[in-house]
Formats: sequence, structure tokens, C-alpha cells
Amino acid sequence: MNDKLKSVLLELVNKKLRRYINNLLDLQRIIDDKNHSETHNGKKQNHETDVKRINIEITQINIEIEKLENMIKNIYKDEFGLCIQCGKSISFQRLILNPALKTCFECSI
Repeated sequence: MNDKLKSVLLELVNKKLRRYINNLLDLQRIIDDKNHSETHNGKKQNHETDVKRINIEITQINIEIEKLENMIKNIYKDEFGLCIQCGKSISFQRLILNPALKTCFECSI
């Protein structure tokens, strides 16, 4: 894969990472707001459902961030963009949709 394509992919990954980081910050604000309102209302409200939902979202975001970090580590390796099953190039359109893909379309079906 040429450097221009890698550059485009890295920019897309950076945008996704920024979006995930903003999502994490939003979730932290929600937690802080709930803690603040509980403290000032003088009574402990039951927010278990909200906490569970937020924890699930945080876990999902962390998984996606880990995938992107691994992709960034691998993008400059010679085998990046090559199908691990047949060795053919993975189409740029597929990599744009999901930079972590490791198989071409034909091998994925």
C-alpha cells in the first residue's frame, strides 16, 4: 500500500480516535453531573442502570480504541492491507470502512 493511501487511512483513524475520546469525555461529564447532583440533593439516587449503561459504552469505546491503536502500529508494516488468507490486496474502500480488516472481500465470505 502506498504512502498516500496510508496517510488517508491515518487521518481517518485520527478522526475516529478524536470522536471516541470526545465520547469518553462526555460520559465522564455525565458521571460527574450525576455525582454532583446526588451530593447537592442530600440523598443518594439510584443510578445503577445509568452506571451499567455508561460502563458498557466505555468498554465498547476502549475496545474500538485498542483496535485502532493496533492498526496504527501495523500500518507501516509491509503486510498491512494484504489479506492474511490469500495474500491479495484488500481494497482501499474496504480499508476506509474498517482499517482493521485483515481479509479481502473474497476471503471474508
